Amino acid sequence: MDAPDAMRLFITRFVSSFSVRSRIIFIALLPVAGFLANGLNFMSGERDVDKAFQSAKQATALADASRDLKMAVSEMRIDAKDFTFKPSSELMQHFEQRQHAALTNLDAIQGMIDLERIVTIMDMRDGILRLRAAFDELAAEQKRLGFDDREGLQQTLQTAANNVERLIY
Repeated sequence: MDAPDAMRLFITRFVSSFSVRSRIIFIALLPVAGFLANGLNFMSGERDVDKAFQSAKQATALADASRDLKMAVSEMRIDAKDFTFKPSSELMQHFEQRQHAALTNLDAIQGMIDLERIVTIMDMRDGILRLRAAFDELAAEQKRLGFDDREGLQQTLQTAANNVERLIY
């Protein structure tokens, strides 16, 4: 007797050992077990879909924060360059607002990433703070010099030049 015949004989004997009532109950419970298995599979799939949506939302939020960070840093650099050519208190305020936005976006990114990447965020934060320190130093020197010829050293030089001119004439 080969293996498939032996298996068939075993199953036949096993099933015939149950009463007719037990067989009917088994047949009645079989669809219930199938429905239960389908329900568990559906719930598992539903959790996977929820995780995927959460992951997509987080990725979108991370992309938005990254884009906003990039824009804020770019605007900080533009403000710093513009300030060197035409200093004004408005550019100083705009630079400060952009720096605040950059740090806020870094905080948002830090809350969404893995702990292994925190070092990168800290390096970026240090870079933004160094840029701010350099800008503050530039702004302080510019204030000392004066934003135009009516302020600071420029005013002093203009007044001295006017006095020399009056003495000459």
